[in-house]
Amino acid sequence: PIQAIWFWTGVLGLGIGATFPQVNLALQNAVPMADVGAATAGRLFFVQLSQTVGATVFGALLAAQLTATLVADLKPLAQALPAPAAAYLQPYRLRDGGERVTTALAQLDAELARERFSGRRQVSLQAQIIVRRAFADAVATIFGYALPVAGLAVVLGLLLPELPLRRSNASPSPATVSKT
Repeated sequence: PIQAIWFWTGVLGLGIGATFPQVNLALQNAVPMADVGAATAGRLFFVQLSQTVGATVFGALLAAQLTATLVADLKPLAQALPAPAAAYLQPYRLRDGGERVTTALAQLDAELARERFSGRRQVSLQAQIIVRRAFADAVATIFGYALPVAGLAVVLGLLLPELPLRRSNASPSPATVSKT
């Protein structure tokens, strides 16, 4: 149900939202005061770069999974239809989601009505179910691929050395540094 999705999305957001400032603080605490700006900028650069690469890779995996599922699952349905109607079930018309799917399925229904195809409503319903299931399966697969990546991030986070927080913004004196 949608409420469960909202709840778990909120939990994820609260967890990530609480983690990012802590990582930034740990980074700023681990570098010399003169390098705090450069370290913070470098961290933000690599966060944005990794988000871009991650969105690209997982988006490509999503598109590949979705296309493969649509091709396999729509083929038997399309083969049972007249050629003009079957054209509306081509994966390139359906894989972008949103309005394109709604439009293609509405056009399929209209074409089947023109052809006076018996079982028109059943075919439209089957096509909708196949498309929805393909999207759901593709998203679930992507989350399955992302889980090990998130687990690796947790392990790497646990491996970070624990450093005491600085008590001031002053650079430590050379005598203090040699004692530690």
